[in-house]
Amino acid sequence: MKLWAKLTLGISLIVIVLFSIFGHLIIQKSFDFAMEQIIRQYQMQHANYRIFIEKEVYGDESNFDDNLQALYETVKLIGGLNRTALYTDENEMLYSSYEMITDIDFIEKLIDLKDGYRIKENSDSFILGVISTFIVEKKEVYFITVNDISDVFVQKEIQYRQALLLDIVLLICVIICVWILSKYITYPIQKLSNISERIAGGSYSDRTHITSNDEVGVLAQNFDKMAEAVEEKINFLEQAVCSREDFVANFSHELKTPMTAIMGYADMLRSHENSPEIQIKSADYIYKESKRISELSLKLMDLMRLSDEHISIEPVDVQKLKIHIGEHFIWNMQPAIVCADKILIISLLKNLCDNAKKAEATEILIKGYLEENKYKITVSDNGKGISEKDMPRIKEPFYTIDRFHAGINDGFGLGLTLCERIANLHGTSLILESMIGFGTTVGFELPLHELKQ
Repeated sequence: MKLWAKLTLGISLIVIVLFSIFGHLIIQKSFDFAMEQIIRQYQMQHANYRIFIEKEVYGDESNFDDNLQALYETVKLIGGLNRTALYTDENEMLYSSYEMITDIDFIEKLIDLKDGYRIKENSDSFILGVISTFIVEKKEVYFITVNDISDVFVQKEIQYRQALLLDIVLLICVIICVWILSKYITYPIQKLSNISERIAGGSYSDRTHITSNDEVGVLAQNFDKMAEAVEEKINFLEQAVCSREDFVANFSHELKTPMTAIMGYADMLRSHENSPEIQIKSADYIYKESKRISELSLKLMDLMRLSDEHISIEPVDVQKLKIHIGEHFIWNMQPAIVCADKILIISLLKNLCDNAKKAEATEILIKGYLEENKYKITVSDNGKGISEKDMPRIKEPFYTIDRFHAGINDGFGLGLTLCERIANLHGTSLILESMIGFGTTVGFELPLHELKQ
């Protein structure tokens, strides 16, 4: 069952049950009050009759011996106005103006009271009997008045039927109102459910866009944040898969070219008699291509070996890095002590300088300076530069701007990938600025240990 249906059914039942209970209590209270009033009214009427009888029967002392006859006559007189009866203590009826007074069981129960009242239910009416006792000629004589009080019970039934009709009308109104309210309340939840199904189906960019400040709104906003994080993670994984596929494809391509050449020259040496010059040339080509494959494997090993577990951060004097890099560059480093892995930083600078040489640079400038509590190192050249379309992919493994020239320059497209990985291990990243025909500048930052005096 849907949540909105549960809310509608539950709230409607609660409202109707509570209304019915309170309605029953009100009707019962009203009925009890009406019964109390009518009983009091007929008891007062009976008391007035009794006073009249006593006045008529006991008012004249000279007729004391005829009191029973006087009582009979007086009750008969009253019987013309109301339903009355007169019984002896032996349940003998002396007078009755109402046929129901012949109900011996009812009479006996009244006589047992001697003074008071009793209510009897007939098939279609309710009877109130009030009794009081007279002592006449040393005998008990019972005076009974009977009244029909069915109207009170009829009114109670009418009120119950009206309450039932009102319950039905109220139930319909409550169901309609609660249905509208529950639909309004559960709409964000339904929307959240639909969006989650669409996201599960692959539509990762969908969002609920619910901005209410209630609990459902907060849930929806957190759901959107979660969906955004999932989308970013999935995009990252997809990109990683694509990068891995590109890596395998490029690696296969890099191996294919030298391996084809090696196999061709080896087959020629194996299957033909060649002049010494051709043999030397073929062997030399096989040697160079084999060396190229060896260098590729070493580059890959360096790339795979780089991790947080193999890095050793220690104070490094930037001025002492110069002797490990070479002489074909311009050195302009502000003295400082940085926190870095010396061997990896040297490898990074060497790779950047090698890339500059492959870009046909005639001048390479290595510069270091203090910037916002960091030590920034840049390697600038005046080579061919990098185009805007190549810039986003320049750090990818095996990506080269010109594969033909890359083959001539023994490049694999792994230099910048290694440099970026080394920079990442030092908590930074490579920043590239380049323009075709004007050269390239690659920079990265290192944390300071202390300034060198």
